[in-house]
Amino acid sequence: MGLQQTLIPGIIGGLGPSAHVYFEQLLLKLSSSQGARRDQEYPRWILISATDIPNRSESLFNNDYKCCSILSKTCLSLQALEADFIVVLCNTAHAFHPNIQQRLTIPWISIIDTFAEYAKNNVHTSKKLGLLATDGTLRSGFYQHALSKLGFTVVVPEIGSLLQQSIMEAIYHPDFGIKSTIGQITIEAKSRLKNAITQLKNSGAEIIIAGCTEISVALSEEEQDSMLLDPLSILAEFTWDAAFGLRMLRCPNVSDINQPVQYLQAIS
Repeated sequence: MGLQQTLIPGIIGGLGPSAHVYFEQLLLKLSSSQGARRDQEYPRWILISATDIPNRSESLFNNDYKCCSILSKTCLSLQALEADFIVVLCNTAHAFHPNIQQRLTIPWISIIDTFAEYAKNNVHTSKKLGLLATDGTLRSGFYQHALSKLGFTVVVPEIGSLLQQSIMEAIYHPDFGIKSTIGQITIEAKSRLKNAITQLKNSGAEIIIAGCTEISVALSEEEQDSMLLDPLSILAEFTWDAAFGLRMLRCPNVSDINQPVQYLQAIS
């Protein structure tokens, strides 16, 4: 492979536990597709599996500063380890992006920004987009905000509705939820996600966004097609390109794309 790596990504995983494994597999597959054949031709990255970060949705609903504080310290650890940029493999965690980026001297690449840029360049604005996500991501509104600025209509379940409760159970249920059955997605979880996709399409959505990294993992095989867009896969492509100098990184400032609402005004 003729390309040389120029930047080292810092990856915050563990949110949930399977997301970074899938993300790393995507980076390896991208490298293989570009001709990597030896160990030395695959990219270096720094990973922290930050399973100690509290539930992001609950933190947002409760205005709990602990989640933001631990996530901030984890980002600073990657910076101290000389990562050149950071990716956080949790959509809901991006509600804390504006607060934390102000403390960093390297950029935290937003999964929301990279998805919005992809949609701008690859999806016609006449398309209605349906969003599968956690309560926290829906409440934060950053997907809705970023995409509406580009002319898209975003169809979302109502928080507290039976549909949204079913999506949350597909992710969090202690018996069949994606977080509970690492390495094997249950029939029940997939069934709930398929039903949610159907209901969003019945509500007018023409393309579905997998707006939770757990959902990205669950729908990573036979479910993905042109009607399903995966922000985690798009972030992996950006990460690989940035590592090999094929995309320029923005200066480390706070984009207004993903901050329609700021729940936390400071970091404890």
